[in-house]
Parts: sequence; C-alpha cells; structure tokens
Amino acid sequence: MSFTYGDGADEQITLLRDEIGDTKINPDGIFPEGENFGDNRLTYLYNDEGQHLGRFVARCCEILARAYARYPTVSRLGPADETVKASEYYKDEAARLRALYGYPATQNIRNPFSGSIETRYRP
Repeated sequence: MSFTYGDGADEQITLLRDEIGDTKINPDGIFPEGENFGDNRLTYLYNDEGQHLGRFVARCCEILARAYARYPTVSRLGPADETVKASEYYKDEAARLRALYGYPATQNIRNPFSGSIETRYRP
C-alpha cells in the first residue's frame, strides 16, 4: 500500500487526503492502528463515488466508522475534556454527508451500518 502526500504526490491524491485528514504517515494515520488509505484505494473510492468529493468523504467516513467500531472510546482533550466514540462520530458524519450529497446514480442505496445480509426469496 503506497502513501504519498504533498511534494512528490499527485495533486488529486493530496486533495483527497486533505479532505479526509489522512495526511500523516503510519503510525499516525487515520485508521485506529495508525494505517493510512492507500493511494490506489483513494482513487478507486473517488471514482466509485462518481468523482464527487462530498460522496467520496462520506464513503471514507463509512469505512472509518466500521474500522473504529471495535474500539470503545477516544478521549479528546481541550477546554472541555470529553470522551467520544469515534465510530459514532464517523457514522454520524457519513449520514450527514449522504443526506447532503446522496449516493452515486450507479450504486444501489444501501445501509452500510446494518450489518445484515440481503434476503432473497425464491418461489
């Protein structure tokens, strides 16, 4: 998995990484274990979402919500210390962005957080 950002990186990859905040190399990446999205994965997700930046960010948030689901909490320090469940944050952000930008016309609308398998009825 390749990680490029800033100088020497493709301008589009840098833009996509800026949008999702995946700008620091492993072990400080955006995923719970410090990994990053690979360049090829970013390009694939962007194209799969119809090259729409808002839908791309929503898709990344859906992926991150699933990745953080097994981690209980994340502490945020500041003027008011608080504990936030990262998976809930990403899930809510994805839902907000999907409500704003929708889904690409080529995809079926799905609930990425349902965790269930589609039921098929046979005659």
